[in-house]
Amino acid sequence: MTKKRCYIILGILTACVCVLWAVAAMIPPRPGVTKANFDRIHEGMTLTETKAMLGNHNGLENPLRAGDRVCWHGEDGATIMTRFDFDNILIEKVFVKSTETFTAKLRRWLHLPK
Repeated sequence: MTKKRCYIILGILTACVCVLWAVAAMIPPRPGVTKANFDRIHEGMTLTETKAMLGNHNGLENPLRAGDRVCWHGEDGATIMTRFDFDNILIEKVFVKSTETFTAKLRRWLHLPK
């Protein structure tokens, strides 16, 4: 194979990787309990904005009482704990990492029994 052909193939592969990376960067994150979504929420956000990023929380009273804690639980066992003031403004957030093992995660992804 000539040098010119190698450079063309390398250029095409590089362009493909760049296009895939750009498309992945444009896809918005999905709602749910993830570290990325936890990093996106911040103090001062409303309950509605928080629900848009983390997903709807079943059984959530609206309006909340001041200081109420609201927990979102992920499928993998990760938890995001939040606390809102009397105006439903986020005043505190805590992320608890999942303790799920790789094999348990693989079973969950493949819908295999435990």
